[in-house]
Amino acid sequence: MEKGGFLAVEWVVSIILILVGLGILIFAVTNLFTQNDVDKNTCHFSVISRGSTPSLAKGYVPLRCKTEKICITGELFGGECDEFKGEKGVTKIRVSNSAVQGLEQVQKIYAQSMLECWELMGEGKVSLFSQGAAENFGVGLVYPSCVVCSRIAIDKNSLDGVEFENMNINEYMKSHLVPKTEKTYFDYMLGEDYAASYTIDNNLLNLPDFNSTKDDAGNDVDLIKKDQDTSVEFVDSSTISNTRDDNLKETAIVFMQITSPSHGGVIANSAGAVAGIGTAGYFAFGPAFLAVGGKAIQGIFSVHGLVIAAILGIYQQGSVTLSRGVSAGFCGDIEISSDARSGCSAVRTINYDLESIAEYCRVIEGLP
Repeated sequence: MEKGGFLAVEWVVSIILILVGLGILIFAVTNLFTQNDVDKNTCHFSVISRGSTPSLAKGYVPLRCKTEKICITGELFGGECDEFKGEKGVTKIRVSNSAVQGLEQVQKIYAQSMLECWELMGEGKVSLFSQGAAENFGVGLVYPSCVVCSRIAIDKNSLDGVEFENMNINEYMKSHLVPKTEKTYFDYMLGEDYAASYTIDNNLLNLPDFNSTKDDAGNDVDLIKKDQDTSVEFVDSSTISNTRDDNLKETAIVFMQITSPSHGGVIANSAGAVAGIGTAGYFAFGPAFLAVGGKAIQGIFSVHGLVIAAILGIYQQGSVTLSRGVSAGFCGDIEISSDARSGCSAVRTINYDLESIAEYCRVIEGLP
């Protein structure tokens, strides 16, 4: 009996250990290999593939980057962001509904999302968007292209204890270290040479201190903003959104990139293209091509040919100047090591609405 009882206990213990092991395995698989991880790996692979593709062929390599939808909630179970109603694939992240800890956790989510976007898109080290004619030969104008890495919304009803009026993502990124590194988010993303940058919309920066005064009739007059240097600046109250709801709009984490040509570069590329055509024609058609090419060259050096070439050259260099002005317009608000007219890569945090996105993006690629 004792032996049989011992075997029964041993059998029960074995079953429990097996079940525990299966539970750990299931937990590991579901947490280490989530759909988000699969999507991010697919995105990064497509970025590498496009980045290694010649400029004129980049458009044929799709960017398979799916926008991550993040709902920040204070609910342990359930919780819902109104902005994502009816949408699938929403990741819910629970934070504390406390003034200090909750705000810290919310700001970390934004910082991590910006960092992940920057890393997924190649950290500004690769050219992802194809505008071959404009970038290489100065034909047409360049424009900024974007990928919406993530959308972030807040379940306001469950986080009424969080002091969102003190939110300042920029200061958080300058004062907090990236996990497992000795660098702040700010230093990590910008790098030693400030090769790229990020921007944060005003709705994620803490609202300034305002004093409202009234005239003799009891009407509000201009609001006065007091900064740390005790200087005073008059502002129009209609341009200030200081309500909690307005300060918690859905946010988009967007990777933006624009590259403009240089004057010397387009000349070199054009000359190289002509030489390449000549070489390819010789190997394809033999000496007969040289005879035809010689007549074409004579035509170019005729009076009419020189006039046409001059007009094309002026147009080409004028387009380059305009393109560099366009780049400066889209990159002038960020700190980069090179001339803003040459272009830039940046992660921008902006309101998720058509007007805000259109301010920085002319083309959006990726998956919704």
